[in-house]
Amino acid sequence: MFNKILILIIAIGMILSTGSVYFTLYGRDFFPVITIFLMSFLVFWRFIIGKDRRIISQYGFIGILLIIMVPFLIDFLNFVKSFQITFFYSLVVLLSFLIGKDNREKILKAYFSIMVVISAVSLIYFVINLYFWQSGGVANFISPLYKREAGSILVYPMWSVYDLKSWHFPRNMSIFYEPGAFAFHLIICIMLSFKYNKIKLLIIFIAAALTTFSTTMYLSLFFIFLYAVFYRGFRIMKPKYVVMVLILFVTIFSRLQSEGQNWNFLNMVRMATIEKFNPSSSSYNSMSGRMSYSYASLDMYLNSIILGNGHYSTHYKLDFSEMEGDATTTSSLFGLPAELGFFGIFCIFLYVRFFKSFKLFAVPITFLFLNGEFMAYTILMIFILAHQGEIFFFNILHHNRLRRTSANIYI
Repeated sequence: MFNKILILIIAIGMILSTGSVYFTLYGRDFFPVITIFLMSFLVFWRFIIGKDRRIISQYGFIGILLIIMVPFLIDFLNFVKSFQITFFYSLVVLLSFLIGKDNREKILKAYFSIMVVISAVSLIYFVINLYFWQSGGVANFISPLYKREAGSILVYPMWSVYDLKSWHFPRNMSIFYEPGAFAFHLIICIMLSFKYNKIKLLIIFIAAALTTFSTTMYLSLFFIFLYAVFYRGFRIMKPKYVVMVLILFVTIFSRLQSEGQNWNFLNMVRMATIEKFNPSSSSYNSMSGRMSYSYASLDMYLNSIILGNGHYSTHYKLDFSEMEGDATTTSSLFGLPAELGFFGIFCIFLYVRFFKSFKLFAVPITFLFLNGEFMAYTILMIFILAHQGEIFFFNILHHNRLRRTSANIYI
């Protein structure tokens, strides 16, 4: 029982450490440090209290050592400004390995369950705020915990929102610092819904995804739709449910307007997708900034293909003032190779393996997932990397040994 509670709290810590808006209240290091402490205690509980006698896989351990030591070597050779991220990364990888594959799977299931609650609550908050924004929105019922960025973002228990009086259209960002960060988690949860065959819960995540009005989320939904058509034949989600959800959203938004702005659902989808690529649009600054960072990171990678430039090098070596739009560190897809060289490419490969439930569409969905936000060095992402890394190296090394043994027997 205690083990289950501990796993649940670790999953909560991972969510709060990965794009949560609450870092403003407690600082960026609070939730990661608490989560690392709990993971350490889970290792202690597993081997000392629980007396787990299972031998640690030597093949998995070899892989984990490589995943730890290669970035360490890259940072050392590149004379990075601070080794804090290096030690943080190494510790999370090691703890993720030591808690064991079974516990990691349990943490992912707990993460999934918590995100169901967070997504459902966000939808309730979103609809309330949408229909009562002129008279105060959610503030009619609950007072915000605090306000961010000069009051433009209001933070409530289990939800945060742009103040609609200072924002051009409503977007659901749940407990995260922006809708794209919420989309980051939703893409993972949609994949887990398919993996766990949780069809009814999949509808909640898709509904929440539609309310983010995130370009990355919408493009990912397009490929997820193709996956459902070509690989599932809609056996998981019948077309009538998809149509019902879309009709519901179009109806909810059909009569909403804000000071002359058209909040029609289809119009807002257009603003979040097509308008993002229109140079004359106000949304284009965000897209051009992302593209500028991606181009600069790609150029940085091509100048150091093997070793990269070290952790966070794109943050302090690139001149963002020379880039177009609202450029900042936004893309793990280009940032990882630029900072970690060939190892960064290997990390992307491991993330593709994590999304392998999407079959052929795992590649474009993973690329969109990584390109959406720079979350590569959060606990959740490092945890996933270690999880996939151990499985990959165990399969490769163990199967190679079996083949050699079989060959010797045959001879």
